[in-house]
Formats: sequence, C-alpha cells, structure tokens
Amino acid sequence: MQRIDRLHLSAHPDNHARWTPFIGLLKRIKSLAWSKKILMKTQMNPSDQSVFSAAGAGHVAHGFGPHRIRLASGDTAGRLGVFEAEVPRGSGPPLHVHEREEELFRVLEGAFAFWCNGIRVDPGAGGVIAIPRGAVHRFENIGAAPGRLMVVMTPGGFEGFFSAVETETPENPQALDALAARFDLRFVPARADKAA
Repeated sequence: MQRIDRLHLSAHPDNHARWTPFIGLLKRIKSLAWSKKILMKTQMNPSDQSVFSAAGAGHVAHGFGPHRIRLASGDTAGRLGVFEAEVPRGSGPPLHVHEREEELFRVLEGAFAFWCNGIRVDPGAGGVIAIPRGAVHRFENIGAAPGRLMVVMTPGGFEGFFSAVETETPENPQALDALAARFDLRFVPARADKAA
C-alpha cells in the first residue's frame, strides 16, 4: 500500500476501487519479473557478459519521431530492447496494446501522463511506470516543452518497429496496422477502423 500513497491518492473508497485492478497488475509484473530473472539465469548467452551503451550511443530511427536505440534485441540475446524517445509537447501514441512485451518507462525529461487500462498516472521527472503485456495504454507529453523517455521492453524486438516505419513509410492506415502486427502491436481502435 505504500506505493499507492506515493501516487497521492486520497482515502476515498472510489479511488481505492479504481486502483485495485492496477495494484493487481503491478503484483503480477513483480511476480513475472522474478520468474524471468530465474529463467534468464538458466538461459544466459554463451559469453555471460554484460552489454552496455555509452552516453549518446545508439542508432537513431525516425519512425514517429526520433528514437535512439540504445540496446537492440540482438545485443541482449533477445531478452530486451532499450530506446530513448524524444516526444514533442502534446504528443504521444494512440491507445495500443503490445501482445508480447512488458514495457517499462522512465521519464528522463519533461512531464508525461500515462494511461493504462483506463487509469491515469503522472509519474513526474525521474519517475518510472511498468506496463504489463496485453494492457491497453498510451502516454502523452503534458509539459510545456519537449520531453524524453527511456523505454525498456522485454522480450526485445519491438525497438525495430521505429526503423521499419521509417524505411517502409506506410501510406495508409491499413498498411500501418499490417506493419504494427508484425511487431505484435495493435492499435485500439485499429488505425484503419479509425480512418473509416
């Protein structure tokens, strides 16, 4: 319950009812993270060496704005991908679902709001939020200036989506939905449905 107190929720029963499903999701994420940690110890890459990305390192993909890919799936034997996103004021993705990945955000600069399964959280600069696989979510830069996020996704692979968008430049909503599906990403509603 200490985590809820940090979110500055009042003791009103309606607030508790709204946050109860989210608390359950956080507990499942913690349990899943522990399971993955045990599994990863048994499935380390052959060298069992750390992987790092120096400050400013990484490939910049420009699909949906600049995303600096800090660690790609290939760098981590598929275990995770890490990227930084520069997000203009008032911008962010539409509601979407990652069918395969858990997602962790850290606010590096700026002010962001996150919505996960209908619940809003404003973690503040330096804050962290974990989004479970299968959750309908989105975020938006609610600050007065551009902001930056660091995103960790496990397993890795999704970080390739931004390069694919940049190189393939989907010309219509149906093409974007098809490209997203290759990365186990689903927009809610689908971009094609929204355009209709």
